[in-house]
Amino acid sequence: MTGVEDEKVLKEIVKRTDTTLPITTTARNIEHEFYWEDKCKDKDGEQPVKTYLHGGSYKQAFIELQIQKLLENFKTEGNTNELIKELKAARYDVFCLIITTL
Repeated sequence: MTGVEDEKVLKEIVKRTDTTLPITTTARNIEHEFYWEDKCKDKDGEQPVKTYLHGGSYKQAFIELQIQKLLENFKTEGNTNELIKELKAARYDVFCLIITTL
């Protein structure tokens, strides 16, 4: 057995999962859209997420916007190892980035 297989139990575990966890932990492990919708809502002061621009998925929207911001704000003095960790964690959920500044 590789993990929890009962969908009801899994859903309850995900409901209790902290939405402040980094995508290096959550991207590969949580598929439930309600978790990603909550994560999108937790972004203070930002525009509401337009999922239609991200394949209709809150997970894809959150991760694409997170990676976009990470790349736009990355400085050459930044921690390249951390950048690589986040990019690897998100690689299966990023389909389109709109980078406005590098």
